[in-house]
Amino acid sequence: MQSLNNYIIETNIENIFLDKLCNHISLSLYIKYGYGIYPYVSLYESFGNFKNTHKVLYHIIEVLKNEFKSQEIDCTNDNVFFKKIKIDIVNEDYISASYLNINNDKIDIEILCLDKEMFIDNIEEYTELILHELLHGYEDFNRKTTNKPDIFQLWNVDYEKSYLNINNFDKIKRYISRCKYFLNSQERNAYFSSLELSIKKIIKDYHITADNLDYEKFKHGIKRETLWEIYFDLGTFILGLNNINNEYKKEIEKQYNSLYNTNKSFNEIKKELNNKWKKFDHKFNQLIPKILCKNIQIKEFKNSSFSLKKLL
Repeated sequence: MQSLNNYIIETNIENIFLDKLCNHISLSLYIKYGYGIYPYVSLYESFGNFKNTHKVLYHIIEVLKNEFKSQEIDCTNDNVFFKKIKIDIVNEDYISASYLNINNDKIDIEILCLDKEMFIDNIEEYTELILHELLHGYEDFNRKTTNKPDIFQLWNVDYEKSYLNINNFDKIKRYISRCKYFLNSQERNAYFSSLELSIKKIIKDYHITADNLDYEKFKHGIKRETLWEIYFDLGTFILGLNNINNEYKKEIEKQYNSLYNTNKSFNEIKKELNNKWKKFDHKFNQLIPKILCKNIQIKEFKNSSFSLKKLL
């Protein structure tokens, strides 16, 4: 059987994603600054964060940098949806964090980290992880205040199976599990909360300035970010399902139905994953241009390495 990579990588779908993203960025620049490509339709949604997100995030980070221990942090002056955050530090040599609960204006999260040195050395990863868990807490808060089931009732057996298999040695099982986990609506929305941190990092690392927005540098930066690299890989897999042979179709059916105790056909599985990808892709291409415009002020649109001809 031919390698799965021959079906999901040779089509170079990643470049299609990135060129489409640049199209959306240029449209947004035109709308805001009058430079770039003439827009056809451009409707943007909010970032998905709660008010004062980054204010409370950096408050929490600074407290932990100064005194790295399990503790309650008073966040009253940050004017967010909670008054206190209870942080439980589990001393393990592993980078991770988990949202536990929100009750009586207090949010509980758990952080896995060996010691303060490890926390400082991996501060960017822990910042994104804490932000991610705060977004889960925000969704849970909104659910509880509107008498909806909490998010733990949404994270069912399928979600748990997906999470447990996202690093499975079997490539097909790993892809299916990652699609179900990372494209789960709660996880997807929480991960989107870290987009602004990623873009700020790219602007800084690649010295992107108001007078020098180089699309090739931006594309290179975004695809090197570990999280978004995973999503591009999943999109490549999902769209590559159109090119696989019957042997792989049967294997995907078998692995999917075994994991989730269903009896879906390959076409039903493909349709489900395509719908999940389209929702991610749509939101991703809405948020990045808006965040980019927020963080750099474009005065002139010079020497773009992104060709208009690619879009026509």
